[in-house]
Amino acid sequence: MATTFSAETYSVNLYDIYRPRYPIKLYDTIMEYHRGGKELAVDLGCGTGIVSGELVRSDRFDKVIGVDPSKMMIEHAQKYLQVSGLEFRVGRAEALDGVEAASVDMLIAGTAAHWFPPSWWNEAARVLKPDGTIAIFIYGGMWPDPHHPQADELRATMFSFVTELGHSSTGNVVCHNMYDELPMPTKSDFIDFQRVDWNRNGTGDSLLMSDKMTLAAWRKRVHTFGPAHRWRVDNPTKCGTLEDPVERVAEKIKQIASLDESTEFVCGHSLSLILLRRSRNL
Repeated sequence: MATTFSAETYSVNLYDIYRPRYPIKLYDTIMEYHRGGKELAVDLGCGTGIVSGELVRSDRFDKVIGVDPSKMMIEHAQKYLQVSGLEFRVGRAEALDGVEAASVDMLIAGTAAHWFPPSWWNEAARVLKPDGTIAIFIYGGMWPDPHHPQADELRATMFSFVTELGHSSTGNVVCHNMYDELPMPTKSDFIDFQRVDWNRNGTGDSLLMSDKMTLAAWRKRVHTFGPAHRWRVDNPTKCGTLEDPVERVAEKIKQIASLDESTEFVCGHSLSLILLRRSRNL
């Protein structure tokens, strides 16, 4: 279903505007783990370059190559992210053509690895330098501020659109489960496995990955998700009506939190990070 993001009906512009940005703490956690060089990182499933751009702008790496199978995503990134040290290519995680063996300091994938075939681990082993890092992370859910008086009811309501929408692929299910079931390497090419979870199921004192948004912005973010897009393509006459699961959930949020369309509220995501290191035993 990664082909959703290459479909002519999919809005790359809305994706770039309304998909969330990852918190600095995530990048800091990755770099604290990383003990390899900082010459080259490759961002797999880079989309419009949300992660790639951050890695270059923050001087975390000298050069970043963003790779994505969607030509539309890559063309958008090339147009709007013209930054020194940043390059974008159409390609796939399992076939990094033009990337030399043992040349990469870090492979990074933000909310993308659930689309990779298991064979991508072989390519990762090929291109990573000894001690090179793999950093895979995923955000999930749509959660309210934990301190909101109706947080429990809002939490259940916000997540209900996942089951109401249907249209989830195998990759989406892996995503919803925060990579608990992500296929991992079976060989000894990678060591020092670590996992870090923030706000699993929307719990915690505060949301690390959150924004203030209106209901209009909430809808637009949800519409960038693959299942929501596929539902809208299959049900064009129902979009925006109360037969639309996203609209039904939006109405429930309004009622529970006493919101109008222009009221901003805090909404965020769970975040999970998986880290591995390339073994020196090449």
